[in-house]
Amino acid sequence: MKYLFLILIFMNTLFAYTKQDIITNIYVSMEGNKYIDIQEAEFDNSLEKLDFKIVLNKNALEDKKYYLRFTHNYQNIKDINVDAFRDDNQLIVELKKTMPKDIILNMDSSSTKSSLYLTLDLYDEEEFKSILDTEKLLFGLAYGIIFCAFLYNFVLFLFNKEKSFLYYSLLQFSLLFFLLNNTMTLDIFKPIYEYIPLADVLGQFALIFAVLFNRSFLDSKKYIPKLDKVLIFFLILLIIDTFLIVFNETAIIDGYLPTSLLLGILVLSSFMVYRQGYKIALFYILGWSIIFICVFLIEYDFLDYPDTYALHFGIPLESLILSFSLAYKMKQLENKQLLHEQMLIHQNKLASMGEMINNIAHQYRQPLTHLSYVLMNINSAHEHGELDKEYLDKKMKQANSQLEFMSETIDNFRDFYKPKKEKELFTLIDAIASAINIIKPILVENKILIEVDIDESKEILGYKNEYSQVILNLISNAKDELINQKIKEPCIKIKMDKNKVLVIDNANGVKQELVNKIFEPYFTTKDKSSGIGLYMSSMIISEHFEGKLYLENSTKGASFIIEI
Repeated sequence: MKYLFLILIFMNTLFAYTKQDIITNIYVSMEGNKYIDIQEAEFDNSLEKLDFKIVLNKNALEDKKYYLRFTHNYQNIKDINVDAFRDDNQLIVELKKTMPKDIILNMDSSSTKSSLYLTLDLYDEEEFKSILDTEKLLFGLAYGIIFCAFLYNFVLFLFNKEKSFLYYSLLQFSLLFFLLNNTMTLDIFKPIYEYIPLADVLGQFALIFAVLFNRSFLDSKKYIPKLDKVLIFFLILLIIDTFLIVFNETAIIDGYLPTSLLLGILVLSSFMVYRQGYKIALFYILGWSIIFICVFLIEYDFLDYPDTYALHFGIPLESLILSFSLAYKMKQLENKQLLHEQMLIHQNKLASMGEMINNIAHQYRQPLTHLSYVLMNINSAHEHGELDKEYLDKKMKQANSQLEFMSETIDNFRDFYKPKKEKELFTLIDAIASAINIIKPILVENKILIEVDIDESKEILGYKNEYSQVILNLISNAKDELINQKIKEPCIKIKMDKNKVLVIDNANGVKQELVNKIFEPYFTTKDKSSGIGLYMSSMIISEHFEGKLYLENSTKGASFIIEI
């Protein structure tokens, strides 16, 4: 099966790194039979005994020191016939002229399915010293960058629920463990090694999340619908492939199609989206081009150094570039959200203006009627010859009284909706009274009783008008429900409970399934309503007063609670 041939791939690449043909050949013995050339061997899953023989050309060793290094699953070397020492996650053999010609490895082939997944590299003394230090630095930086990219994008997903951040964080998570699994044996995964070839599965997961990220980030369904269908086709194949690897140890894509082909399609899709004006796709082109080049060079044996170096360089670089692109997209989302909020504020102002005109109309209705009666009385007195100076002065006083009331009403509304730039210390009773004065005529007209039980000395620091507007919104919302429900003896109570102000009605409450939606923008249960009043009220309390506005149902109605 495929995982059994991984050692062929790694050991054959060894010949690219041999120094003066130090290693002449590699042989394998299965079930204690004679050794045969590894390239002629046919493996199966029933092997219980497996040995490898590495043949050295001792004449080529000269007087220099060479080191043979085994990495990844080197623990599954049950026995070795030469001196070796362990260093971190590797087994190292110092090659000398005095050592045996053949290095024999007895493998514990029954312990794990990935026991044959063994990497070996050959270095001279200078390379060995410099490469190990450089390798530790490279690998450490790579793992740190990839983990930070995973964590950063996962937090962004939690913040804005954008799927592309989730897919990319899962992609980075898969790549991190893929690289770790290719450089060391992870003890936490030892139980898994026994049942599945973990390296292949992690690689499949990485490709699946790469395609999902591509479709979400580039919005390929919108910009490139035809190529998007190709991506969906590959996504289905990758998912099927993963199941086949886990349960049957075979693969479709990995067995017949090079990974670089799929990565090339991802690069092509980003280029096509970029040509349509989606400028952020440029980062995507750069990031995936790096991965494509690395994988292409590995698949077609163009590298003169271990494949894992290319991956440990290319993947972190891709992580940095695409993290920048996601950060740029985050900025775009923030700008979009800001524009959305500005539209909501504008719509709320228009809605408030409509409410204000409606309330002014109710406030003006009675004094205008009174003025009409005054004019009719003056006209009638004139017709009957009863219009003298005393009677005219009396009626003029009545008319001026109504005009003063109307002027005060305009001043009250102007002050009520006038924005304040500086915070001020105000009493809750004053802010609540301002709101009640605005809507009182409508409440009286609909015979809605309003009761206020507030500590007159209670003060808070903030914007008085904004607090009054929140109270007005809550009263108006309760008033609409009371009228709509045709409640007998409708009542609105405003009272205090420690640091909370409660606006309570007896309109039978809000349906439980709507409780969590009622503060969402544009959500409304009323006809001819914008559905932004409660949303803006919640925003004002949370952002300008650092408090919260929430809803609780009672036995008789709804209770809106302002907690500051």
